[in-house]
Amino acid sequence: YTHVAQKSICKGHLNRPSNLSATQPSTPPPYTKSLPPSDPTTTSIFDAVTMISKIRSIDSSSNPRLISRGGLTLAKMWSHQEWTKHQATTRYFRHIVKWPISTTFRLISPVCLMFTIWSYMYNTYIRPSCFPTFVLPLSAVSLTSSAVALLLTLRTNQSLERLAEAREGWGTLVSHTRNTAALLNAYLKKDDAVRGCRNLAILGWVLKSQLRGEDCSDVTSCMLTSSDSEFVLSRRKKWSALLRLLRTFVSEKALDGSLNNMAHGNILDQISFINNSIGRCERIFSSPTPPTYTRHTSRVLVLWLFLLPLGLANVSLPVALAAQFLTSYVLLGIDEIGVELEQPFQIIPLNSLCMAIMNDVADEVALNE
Repeated sequence: YTHVAQKSICKGHLNRPSNLSATQPSTPPPYTKSLPPSDPTTTSIFDAVTMISKIRSIDSSSNPRLISRGGLTLAKMWSHQEWTKHQATTRYFRHIVKWPISTTFRLISPVCLMFTIWSYMYNTYIRPSCFPTFVLPLSAVSLTSSAVALLLTLRTNQSLERLAEAREGWGTLVSHTRNTAALLNAYLKKDDAVRGCRNLAILGWVLKSQLRGEDCSDVTSCMLTSSDSEFVLSRRKKWSALLRLLRTFVSEKALDGSLNNMAHGNILDQISFINNSIGRCERIFSSPTPPTYTRHTSRVLVLWLFLLPLGLANVSLPVALAAQFLTSYVLLGIDEIGVELEQPFQIIPLNSLCMAIMNDVADEVALNE
C-alpha cells in the first residue's frame, strides 16, 4: 500500500475555528505542513498512510539533548543489530571512547566543574587562611553517604518503574488498536471498515501530540474528512474525540443491522481497553514523582558534595580535585538519569510506535481487500 496517490490531496488549507489559536503551539514543529483535508471517497487509506509516513519520517518533537549520538538509544525501536552491539564485550571500550559525547556527561559536566572549582578554592585559599588545622573526619562523610545513596536509588527505581509502565501502556495501545481494526474488518463491509480504521490509524499521532505538546493537524487533515478533522482539533482531548467518532460510527452500524450485538460488544470492549491504555499514559504524564522528594534529594546531594573537600584536606591537591570531579560525576549522573527517566514520553520511541499503529491498521485493511 505504498503506491503513490494518483490525485493530489492538497487543494487548499484546512479552515480551523478561530478559538483554537490559543490552544495550538505558537511555532509549529518543523515537519508540520499545511495539508488540505482528504476526501475518503477519492483517497484511499493507503495513500494517506504513505503521505503521513513521509511527513512524519523524522521525529522533530523529541528532545535532542537526551538522545545519545552513539547510535544505541532508547528513542528508537531496537532490532537484532542493536541488541548484538549492545551485548558485545567491546562495549566497555566503546563507552570509554564515546565518553566525551555522552549526553549525561554533557548535561552535568558544568555542575561537576563547579564543585571541582570549589574544592580548589577551599584547599588553596580558604583553608590555609581561615582554619589551617581543621579537617572534617571522613567518618562523618561516610555516615551521610549511605543516605545519599538510598535517596538516589529510590528515585532511580521509581523512574524506571514509570518508564516501564509508560512503555507497557503504549504496547497495549498498539495491541488493542490492531485488535479493533481486525474486528472492524471482520464484521463490517469493506467501505465501512475503512471508515472506522481511519480514526484508529491516527490515534497514536494524536496522543503523541498531547504528550509532546505538538500540532497534529497535518495527520488529521490527511486522514479524516474536513468535518471530522475540525471536530477532533476543536476538542481539549483530541484522542477522546477520535474514540467518540468511532463509538458513534459503530453504534450507527449496530442500529441499522450491519453489526450484530456480539460484534458490537466486542468492538466496544476493545475501545474501552484503548481508553484505559491512554488513561495510563495521561496519569504518568500528569503525575510526576513528588517534587518534595526531588528537591530534598538535590539539596542533600549538593550539601554532601559541598562538604566533601573538607574531608579531603590532608590529600594532595591533584588527588583532591580528581576525587571531587569523579565523585560529582558519579552521583550527579545517577540523579540526572533519574530525572530524565521520570518523564518517559520524551525518550521512548513514540514516532516508531505511532508508525506501528498506523501500519498495523493498514495491514488489517489490506487483508480485507
